[in-house]
Amino acid sequence: MQQAKRLDALRTLAEGRLRDWRGLPPGCTRAEAEQAFGSSGQGPDGAAMLGGTLMAFRRYPPARGAPHGLTVWYAGDRIWAVEINAPHLEEPLARSLGAPDSEGQSMLGVTRTHRIFAARGLAAHLRRNTEEVLRLYAFEPTSLENYLRSPLAHVEERRVPLR
Repeated sequence: MQQAKRLDALRTLAEGRLRDWRGLPPGCTRAEAEQAFGSSGQGPDGAAMLGGTLMAFRRYPPARGAPHGLTVWYAGDRIWAVEINAPHLEEPLARSLGAPDSEGQSMLGVTRTHRIFAARGLAAHLRRNTEEVLRLYAFEPTSLENYLRSPLAHVEERRVPLR
């Protein structure tokens, strides 16, 4: 029963249906990501910095709500967060989620806004003038205070010159 609930939540996210989203259910696993999102292929996990913390990740194929695929960040074999770039959402974020717990400047660019729905397990980075969601992070529901201490609150993009 719990596994079915976790799979349903993962599939709902991949389809871009956020109205009933209540956060990533606790205990979601790597095997459930493979089942819900499709195969991530063979080979080792990737590793990258996420908000200043080195994390393992795997990329999954495109879905209706994730036309560029999904990136799943792992802590061991448990899903820590799901990232979707340029998501295709069933309805505008404000209509499906209501008012955010907090809103501020995104570190993904000066024209970006960071909206936090900590109790619903979502954070979005939007283009300020159009409200277009550029990046979406899904995670287990938490308090705003805990979210602000997490690596997700510190996601940024930097341009580093090649030498």
